[in-house]
Amino acid sequence: MKIVFLTFLIAGLFILAGCGFISPSTDVNQTAKDLLNAVLDAIESEIPDPISSPTEFIQLIRKFVYTPDQDATDTDVSEAIMDLTYVPLFDFTWPSTLTSVELKGLSEIESKLLPYNWANKPDFVEKTYMMTVQGETKDGTITSFSLPFLIINDDGYFFAVFVDDTDSATEVRVYPLPPLY
Repeated sequence: MKIVFLTFLIAGLFILAGCGFISPSTDVNQTAKDLLNAVLDAIESEIPDPISSPTEFIQLIRKFVYTPDQDATDTDVSEAIMDLTYVPLFDFTWPSTLTSVELKGLSEIESKLLPYNWANKPDFVEKTYMMTVQGETKDGTITSFSLPFLIINDDGYFFAVFVDDTDSATEVRVYPLPPLY
């Protein structure tokens, strides 16, 4: 009888985990926190100028925007990466630059009714989440915002930019697609 109960309990936990009723593991939360702290560290350090040092700037941004190595030298991919930097940087620097951030929530994406287009998830994206972040500026102003969070090769990123090989041509894709992009 105990074995039957234990079997149903374990099966139930797997079902709940698949439905998203069990919160993400500590590892995913830690990966999200590490990504947020890496952005803060980059803002506090000297960020390469995108005009005079585009290669160094792209290398920095690739810590936050996933790009397969084989696509990294594509000029259209580089241009898309440059355009995407404004999405998270706006949240971290407006109305004033954040001095601290705290991960307030991490929700696995189950609905497509969000401010990003989550359709056509690429095969290399393992998991998709929305993160809710609370930040504080030097003068004590508190701000909150949400950003996409992707798990790719056990690392965390805000977006992915890649070359998609369609039947007739190739195109640069951004995942998830921000509104008004």
